[in-house]
Amino acid sequence: MNSNLDWGIFTSSDHQHSIALSILDKTSIVIIALRENGDCILINSAGRRFLNISDQFDSEDLHLSLIPGWELSGLAALIRLAFETKAEQRIQITWPLDNGNNLWLDVYLIPYTFGEDQRIVVVLEDKTLSHLLNEGMEQAVKDRVAALHDSEARYAFLSDSIPDLILSIDSTEHIIYANFSAGQFLHKPIDEIIGQPISHCFPPISADFLVNNILHVFSTGEPTSGEQNLQISREKIWFSIRCVPVKNKTGQVISCLVIIRDINTTKLAEAELIQSRYMLNLILDTVPQRVFWKDRESRYLGFNRAFALDQQINDPSSLIGKTDEDLSWKENASQFRNEEKAIFENDTPRLDFEELRRMPEGHMLWVRTSLVPLHDSQSKIFGILGTYSDITEEKWMEAHFKENELRFRSTFDQAAVGIAHITPKDRFIIVNQRLCEISGYSGDEMLQLGLEDLTHPDERARIHELLANFNNLENEGKFQEEVKFIRKNGEVVWVQLSASVVINPQGIIQYWVAVIEDISQRKRATELLALRTYELGRSNQLIASLSEVSARLEPTRDPLLVMETLGKELKKLRIYIQVATNLEKDDQFELSYSSISNQQFAKLMTVFHIKMTTKKFRLKRGISKEIIDHKRPVFLINPSYFVFEGIETTTFNQYRIPSSFLKIKGILLPLQIGEKLIGILALWGKRIEKSDIYAFSVFANQVAAALEASRLYQEIANQAIRDELTGLLNRRGFFTLGEQQLRLQARFEQYLNLIYVDLDHFKSINDRFGHQVGDQALINVADILKKCFRNADIIGRLGGDEFVVLTIEKRPSDPHELRARLEERFKNFNSRHTSPYTISFSAGFVSCELSPNITLDDWLKKADENMYQNKRENKL
Repeated sequence: MNSNLDWGIFTSSDHQHSIALSILDKTSIVIIALRENGDCILINSAGRRFLNISDQFDSEDLHLSLIPGWELSGLAALIRLAFETKAEQRIQITWPLDNGNNLWLDVYLIPYTFGEDQRIVVVLEDKTLSHLLNEGMEQAVKDRVAALHDSEARYAFLSDSIPDLILSIDSTEHIIYANFSAGQFLHKPIDEIIGQPISHCFPPISADFLVNNILHVFSTGEPTSGEQNLQISREKIWFSIRCVPVKNKTGQVISCLVIIRDINTTKLAEAELIQSRYMLNLILDTVPQRVFWKDRESRYLGFNRAFALDQQINDPSSLIGKTDEDLSWKENASQFRNEEKAIFENDTPRLDFEELRRMPEGHMLWVRTSLVPLHDSQSKIFGILGTYSDITEEKWMEAHFKENELRFRSTFDQAAVGIAHITPKDRFIIVNQRLCEISGYSGDEMLQLGLEDLTHPDERARIHELLANFNNLENEGKFQEEVKFIRKNGEVVWVQLSASVVINPQGIIQYWVAVIEDISQRKRATELLALRTYELGRSNQLIASLSEVSARLEPTRDPLLVMETLGKELKKLRIYIQVATNLEKDDQFELSYSSISNQQFAKLMTVFHIKMTTKKFRLKRGISKEIIDHKRPVFLINPSYFVFEGIETTTFNQYRIPSSFLKIKGILLPLQIGEKLIGILALWGKRIEKSDIYAFSVFANQVAAALEASRLYQEIANQAIRDELTGLLNRRGFFTLGEQQLRLQARFEQYLNLIYVDLDHFKSINDRFGHQVGDQALINVADILKKCFRNADIIGRLGGDEFVVLTIEKRPSDPHELRARLEERFKNFNSRHTSPYTISFSAGFVSCELSPNITLDDWLKKADENMYQNKRENKL
């Protein structure tokens, strides 16, 4: 048969398609598929034999009109009727043969649609045998029976050749047919399988699954398919299972054909692929480099976690399909597109180039970028893979080092150097004054010496070997080394020794020219630079860590909670703290908090033989007294001294300090607001260094501000600062907290916005519905404002229907965004609330810029003016 025909009636896989073609060609039934215009689509081998069509004759060239027998038998008319009615037809006809005899045929006409094309399948079954039997032609019957047995044998051979497990099940769940593969799978002879119920051939769980599907087929007449992990001979294997009903001519299901295919290898491959993808994603999201990939139109197809964090993306899917024009570096989008275009055109990666990118916060970032083309299985470029790493700090360090190098080079170029001529036997011939200054010897004394005489004893062996090689003209008669010299007074001097030989025309060395530069300062500078670089890196890391701690010290109502949060967060850095707060009388302090547990504290007191009955003490002496008087931080090798320093005891210094404390270092810091000392903060740990004082001093100011803010809150909480009706701050409470926030604005680098809200037509609500409804309206407005703004924002009711909000932001806010957010909240309330009124408002917005001459009341007046301007605009 022609395998390139448009079959139209098969939708199975290629493997099943091949099986179907084989079965159609082996059957003795004539099967022909036609288009409505009479063109042949398909004709099997039995049809070719029946119509006497050669195998070399392509069936697509066959047309209904070319077969006279179709018109004589009336079959052509029946086909036209089937196309018109689109209904199946079944009829028996006689087919005239050339020898004058007729064949008796059962005809099945099955219309179907493929796309927009109407088609029909013609099935011709030879019933001449039955007809001849009726006429007593016994020999013809035997011939037909033999042909039938031959056909069944071919079917059995085909079924046994299929690797799939094939079973035929009757309505009592018994196996009535099993192919060769079924015997192999079940490890049983075919004879022991046929006639047995499913439950006897499969484990219980697998048998139950198969029985349920078989019952479904018998009850509904519909096929089932799916995948299942079946137990086969002590081993669980994944199979695809299809149960197909076998029906008689009346449509009754007479058996169920079960086809089971082993897909375990595919399943394992899928699992391995999933694991590989998981590992790939895990690696991508773990590496510090930012990774992204785009299509040829420069649209983002994906990226890793580090890239998403850079872009501050909460929903990664929102970036898929976007381009660089949609990101923070949109001004460079055209440049990026041109770079990627060049890669697409040349199919060449661009690796490790440096560029500037703008981040969402607005700052510029130096990055090292690589771009690589992506190819599909046909080696066609379908996209680009990019990576970039943050090298801003590296750039900064490079510039810093270049600056230091330039500064040092300038000093070096302006300084004089020592110059000398030296004999091959290492004796100075001529020396300059600078060399005398470097060595500390006079000119006459230098002429009695050589390089080895000036060299430090530790280095004389190296210099001796170097000079010996030098005389043999190794290293092309040149060398440059850094050497330690000993000055006449015993002082060690580092010098850079550069030398080259002077050779006469006969090729004999006359002398060396040596340039000796005092590099002691550079050596010290290099060591100091390394130390400063280490300290700078440590300080940056410490400041970053302390910034995370400060972020958790949001203003709170409880000072103890501030200290507990502080202790908990610093413990993560292996730093312990102790806070002594000033009781503001006679230098009396109280041990308010210690991050070591009570059990640890008691153990320390046992070690130092101290009995402590109270946590209140006076600091009249020692290091802590110095902090009180001068308000300067102090670095301690043994901070345990502070732990018990102020306790009234005379026994402390009588006991040897445990060795475990000698490795601990600490810092004592004053906690102050302005010039007011509110306490002392002690920090200790094995990793603390003296260079950390600056970072911790800045941090101590933030701790002091947090403690003072919580103290003020506690103080204000004891006053009448709340509006009784709405629970918001009243005028007094709002001004108290608001003015405090203005004072802290510069310290915390905050941005403040003042919003003045006045309700529209509130008087009409009271007049129409009564004051009780009006009060509820005010309560509702208070709830709207609480939900619209954060807990850290200051919200108050100034009186009547006037409300005010002071927002605290880390960056400037857009008044239009604030208004839109507020309007959306009021709109949502009015749409969902069942009250007989709607609430609207007018609002004035002011950004509170830092200014020493403007008070909160001044800002409030400006916001009030803006509000009335808004109210007039609403009336127009």
